[in-house]
Amino acid sequence: MIDEAEFSDVTEALSRYRPAGPGAAKVEAIASALARPRSSGRWRWWSTAAAAVVVAGLAFLVWQSSRQPAPVSTDDISAEFSQAWLKQARVDLPWEIPQKPVVVTIFIDWLCLGCFVLDQNLIQALEKLERLFPGRITVIYEDWPWDSSCNTAVTTNVHPGACELARAVRRARDRGRARELINWLRDHQKTWKDTGLPEAFRVSSTEGQAAVRESIARGQRVKIMGTPTMFINGVRIAEIMPAQQIEWAIRLELARAEGRLRQ
Repeated sequence: MIDEAEFSDVTEALSRYRPAGPGAAKVEAIASALARPRSSGRWRWWSTAAAAVVVAGLAFLVWQSSRQPAPVSTDDISAEFSQAWLKQARVDLPWEIPQKPVVVTIFIDWLCLGCFVLDQNLIQALEKLERLFPGRITVIYEDWPWDSSCNTAVTTNVHPGACELARAVRRARDRGRARELINWLRDHQKTWKDTGLPEAFRVSSTEGQAAVRESIARGQRVKIMGTPTMFINGVRIAEIMPAQQIEWAIRLELARAEGRLRQ
């Protein structure tokens, strides 16, 4: 038992007590630690993992939306055109073609003025369609030069030199420069023979010959009678189709591929 005198001594001693403080270095380390965000290694790991999950989720949504094709509207297409188009006869092209919702095949002669017009109309239609329906339309250019030097189905040289141009355009297409050469040919229809092709597009007498002849053989199988001749999913168009009608036809074919239209 503590008497009053002892209690008084203890009380006085406690009043004089001051705990020893940490050294200056320790104080600086503690202050530095308190200034940093309070996050443990585990919290940093979880925050990084959570961010990765969010990014992956967003990427999945983008990928998923890209797999879902944009719906094809046909409301603004002329009813008369729609009815006429859906009644057209179709042929199965007797060779392998890409498995896409719409395949456009054009038999062309690069000395045929009408071919250039159709080519431009097609480009105009596709500029809009490819933005709306990327990857769903394939265009294939086939050769039908009216030049007996390579086309045995032609009895007279309606377009001398067309075989050379067919081979040159094929080579340019392989090098990603077809549009450049086609534009040049369009502007030099009457003078190209005098100047020859630009140096970058010249071909030897045999380069690309086999591919052009194979293309001509395909044309013989579907009885090409004139150029340009275009097939849109097997519908033959032997005329210069306006850009708007090409767009309408392709949109109708996309809708058919979705199962929303019937012949």
